[in-house]
Amino acid sequence: MKIAFCLLSLAITFHCQGQSLSNTNFRYWYDPDNAGQFDVKIVRAPDSMFAYFQVDTTIFALDWERRD
Repeated sequence: MKIAFCLLSLAITFHCQGQSLSNTNFRYWYDPDNAGQFDVKIVRAPDSMFAYFQVDTTIFALDWERRD
């Protein structure tokens, strides 16, 4: 049974195909003139600190999470 499962998994793996990236233009990722803007301002309150972000996300996606 194990051999049949291994052969089936191997056959499925060889049958699957991915998208070709050879014709995809990633040049804009590495262009320094095309960089986005990222500004941060740290404000200190008597009992806490706040960080205000301003991000230009026209070129890339941005995800973040809050951590204490």
